[in-house]
Amino acid sequence: MSPASSCRCGRAESLPGAPQGGSGEQYFLGNFDGKRFTVSAEPGSHGWTNYGKDDYCAISFNGLPKGEKPILIGWMSNWQYASKLPTSPWRGQMSLPRRLSLLRDDAGLALVQSPVVAPLRVDHSNLSTTKDGNRSANMQEAPFELNLQFGRPSQQVFGVRIYIDEQHWTEIGFDQPNREFYMDRTRSGAAVTPDFPARTTAPLIASRSYDLKLVVDRSSIEAYAQNGTIAMTDLIFPASQSSRIAIFSASGKAVSVKGDRWKLRSIWR
Repeated sequence: MSPASSCRCGRAESLPGAPQGGSGEQYFLGNFDGKRFTVSAEPGSHGWTNYGKDDYCAISFNGLPKGEKPILIGWMSNWQYASKLPTSPWRGQMSLPRRLSLLRDDAGLALVQSPVVAPLRVDHSNLSTTKDGNRSANMQEAPFELNLQFGRPSQQVFGVRIYIDEQHWTEIGFDQPNREFYMDRTRSGAAVTPDFPARTTAPLIASRSYDLKLVVDRSSIEAYAQNGTIAMTDLIFPASQSSRIAIFSASGKAVSVKGDRWKLRSIWR
């Protein structure tokens, strides 16, 4: 059984239906005999490759060494506002490449996506602990990577906020009562168009781990949750490249979490 992504490129007006509005992409798992592809009926054998607003028309790399897992890279934008992004002299970017694998557990099948980011790590630190038991970190300058393990939390809604200032932040969290993983960029910075401010969501599987990997760049956040079975990519346009990380819960009570942070070097030489 192998992952096969279905990608149709087109404008949102002619190709609506992504879970967050505008353009998106799905995957289908099954068997290919060289002539015919048969879709699996097992739970989780098809779904959305990415639950954010900004990952579309992903393609895999050719020429990988024999035995290597497939690697996927996507277009990081959405046809709802691609021509209006406040960037210059370039407009648009690609996602991180993501290594693909399959997970089979009590919940069924899942496509696992692991960003290829380790070669860019240059500086490691742990999140500090404040007096009230919550974790926070001093101002961080993008790009950076954040890995968090929440264990089995008792809090109903919890996660991380990436603050630019007290009026602007992006919230990434787990909502257990509604069984949702989400990213809220409605306060992240420039709104771009009416379609841009959004709270993007993905189904949360209660039996899977509550871990979170974030790759924060100057104008994007790529989130991977529950062992990479959830991928969510959203553009942001904050007023500053520096941000403060804070762990939160909706109740205000402390959340047990272990965390690692890496500064990431530029890919440009």
